[in-house]
Amino acid sequence: MSPELIAILTIGVALGGGQLATALWVAGRFERVGSEMTDLRARLARLEGLLNGLRDAISTRRETA
Repeated sequence: MSPELIAILTIGVALGGGQLATALWVAGRFERVGSEMTDLRARLARLEGLLNGLRDAISTRRETA
C-alpha cells in the first residue's frame, strides 16, 4: 500500500471518528435540553396555578367589596 493511500485512509478514519463524536455530543445535548424543558414545563404549571389562584382571589375580593 502506498504512503499516499495510507495517509488518505488515516485522514478518512479521523474525519469519520470526529463526525461520530460530534453526533454523540449533539445527541447528548438534545437529551439534556429535553430534560430541562420538562423541568421548565413543571415549573410553569405551578406558576400558572398560583396565577389562577391570585386571579380568583382578586375577583372574589372585588365582588365582595
